[in-house]
Amino acid sequence: MDTIIYFLKKKGLREPFIEPIGLKTYMLIRVSLDVEPEEWFGMMLRMPGQPEDRLTDQEPWNNRPMSQRLRDCRQKRQERRDSLPESQRVREDWLMGQEKQDSLPESHGPQGRGQSGREGEESAKVQDIRERRHFPGILRRMGGRRKQRRLLKKERHLEEKRRKAESLEYERLLAEREERLRQTEEALRRLKRNVMELAGEERDCCCVYEETVRKALVGSKIQGQERISAENSAEAFMEEYTGNGKREKSLPALWRQYFDLREFEGYCRPFWVEQLMSEAVWPHFVILGRLPDLFSVLENYVCKMKSLRWILLESDYTEELLADVEDFYTEYGLAIELQYLEGPSAWKKFRLSCVRPSNILDFTGETRLAVSEIPEGSVWLDMLSVEEKRRRMMGRNNGIPYISLKEKWKYAQRRCSGPVLP
Repeated sequence: MDTIIYFLKKKGLREPFIEPIGLKTYMLIRVSLDVEPEEWFGMMLRMPGQPEDRLTDQEPWNNRPMSQRLRDCRQKRQERRDSLPESQRVREDWLMGQEKQDSLPESHGPQGRGQSGREGEESAKVQDIRERRHFPGILRRMGGRRKQRRLLKKERHLEEKRRKAESLEYERLLAEREERLRQTEEALRRLKRNVMELAGEERDCCCVYEETVRKALVGSKIQGQERISAENSAEAFMEEYTGNGKREKSLPALWRQYFDLREFEGYCRPFWVEQLMSEAVWPHFVILGRLPDLFSVLENYVCKMKSLRWILLESDYTEELLADVEDFYTEYGLAIELQYLEGPSAWKKFRLSCVRPSNILDFTGETRLAVSEIPEGSVWLDMLSVEEKRRRMMGRNNGIPYISLKEKWKYAQRRCSGPVLP
């Protein structure tokens, strides 16, 4: 029989906690982990941000034209001015005024010699007087340009200093991340060794994940399918978390490297269905959905049944099914009440109602089933172990116990002191 390795989340742990549980007919190994997406027991494994990210859409500072450098400096100065108190804005306003005066066209300044028109005909004496009158303005403009060059040099120095500091910080963060990855890889190698010592042959092992652990280590499922295929999951995760096309190790990639085991998919096999049938305490049964080998399971419990109601989709309502129902009635004398639903979204619109407390065998996998008209004390047996359904059922607090294989594995107790496979 398969060995079930159940990975579940438990907060507050410092290392994986392994519990071997020897049940009567199969081996269960429960492994508690404290993991989040790209986090292993509190150690963050995310790739630190690139220091060049803010300038990826701009040219380097030295390659920018002078006009763009001036605009950048003025914008930074304006932002700095807005952050200053009112008393310190006088000098900033004066500097901004000087720059505005320098930016005026040449026509506002002194006119050169040799121009046409009335001004070009003025005497040399009058022109010399005009040039002497505007000489202080020329000096101010020259001083303003020198000040601009000094500001540009200072801004360039600060920019280079900032980028150098960010580069050093990035290298430090990258080195720390590499060390955390090394520690995580060593912990996974040790976990794999300890689990395999209890499980025996790897080919007989199946992994089962609690949904929060699955999202952190493997990836989410969409209607029973993984978001990323098994053959390229590690590579896809590596590129997804770096974002720069480089292949870097991440937590899902490391997990695939050491725990590339097949996942358990036999929830509907008769053996595992019977593991939950022992929880059916009422003589009235309601079946939702269809199971190919369902009659082989019902034959073992027909002596406990007083009524059996079967609700399924219209697409599953076939002549072969009707023949099996007639044979069941002929052999055991129990009539099955059949009810079929129309449409692909029939389960979402369906509202289940029962008169007496019943055992509800759910094979649908649908998370949004209306159960408000079910008597208190009824038992809900979720054969597919859908965790979202469990959260909804428990949140309603309607007195209906929810039971699934994952719930049984989560709270199973050890039956012997040293459980190992024979």
